Amino acid sequence: MPETVVSIRPRTVFMVALCVLAVVIFVQVVLVSERVLVWILVSVLLALALNPVVDRVQRLGLRRRGAAVAMVYLLLTAGIAGAGALIIPTLIEQVSDFIKAVPGYVKQLTAGRGPFGFLEEKYQVVERVQDAVNGNGSTTLAGGASAALDVTRSVAVFVAGIVTITFLTLFMLLEGSRWVDRTIEMLPASAQPTWRSIADDIYQLVGRYVTGNLLISLIAGSTTAIVLLVLGVPFALGQFEEAGP
Repeated sequence: MPETVVSIRPRTVFMVALCVLAVVIFVQVVLVSERVLVWILVSVLLALALNPVVDRVQRLGLRRRGAAVAMVYLLLTAGIAGAGALIIPTLIEQVSDFIKAVPGYVKQLTAGRGPFGFLEEKYQVVERVQDAVNGNGSTTLAGGASAALDVTRSVAVFVAGIVTITFLTLFMLLEGSRWVDRTIEMLPASAQPTWRSIADDIYQLVGRYVTGNLLISLIAGSTTAIVLLVLGVPFALGQFEEAGP
């Protein structure tokens, strides 16, 4: 049987290696910039969700795009501030009452009674915690410093994310439609109507998706709060129960 000789040109090997290297670099860049990419995606979704509101404000008489975006931002800020005024005091009160109730829960846990008593009966949680504290006493200070550093880093990243998403969403609301128009204008004239139709469909679908998810979240949160309140669950909407002895 005759042998088959396959010859591969050096240029082909070089191109394959170059493609593999490009893929590796791309994956590394995505992994490194994962948080930023998430912020950009969130900004795009928020811009698509807010854009219909901006268009409606413009149709109602506020013709300038920048003024309409500013009005929507003011309304959104007022809404968030109002929700915060309702939620934050209740959250602070819940945390405060939970801290006050912790000693009672600890007593119940130690005695193997109450809602958390099964943890002591089945898993001896108290003894395990005591052993861990006694065995790692020398590293408590370092662990506390590391925890404080992690909390500080998380807060800084959260603040940076909020600021970045806010400004990216603002820029997309102001210039997003122009970016889309300029991109479509770069395509051949025969393909522009098709791609414009596709862009409109994507805009409508994503906008409805975001709006639907926000509505579902509102319904789920409200339903959960009402059910917890009706059932008398501790620490629900300020209706707290003190832990027993």
